[in-house]
Amino acid sequence: MNYENLTEEQFNDIAEELCAVWKTLDHLHDRLEEHGRAENAMLGVRARQHCIAKLLGQDPDKEPQWPPVRKWKVGLTQRRVIEFIAEIEVEAADEYEAEQLARDQTEDWAHSHKIEWEESQESAHDGRELDDETWCCEPI
Repeated sequence: MNYENLTEEQFNDIAEELCAVWKTLDHLHDRLEEHGRAENAMLGVRARQHCIAKLLGQDPDKEPQWPPVRKWKVGLTQRRVIEFIAEIEVEAADEYEAEQLARDQTEDWAHSHKIEWEESQESAHDGRELDDETWCCEPI
């Protein structure tokens, strides 16, 4: 088998088998120790376990895991609702008409920047919400 041309799936299968071998060697080491067997055999078992862990790029003194647990940097966006306020003057017969005229003028002027909006505070009725999409997710 040409190990340089392994697919990710083939590599993962081999790595999983190596983790299983590590566990078998750990069991063997415990049995050797339990029955007072040769120190050299136990050292040989530990040496093989270290080699397996290093091959998988993991801590040689701990049981390897596959797939390995990695640290990830994930970018998230939180939306905050901010209120902007403005006062405009209109001429109207009653309060309802005044509100309607103000809304109509605001919509008409929205793109021409004729209204100077001032930032108020966070809206009390709309809280913060997390955006559904992440903007980055990469291993570190």
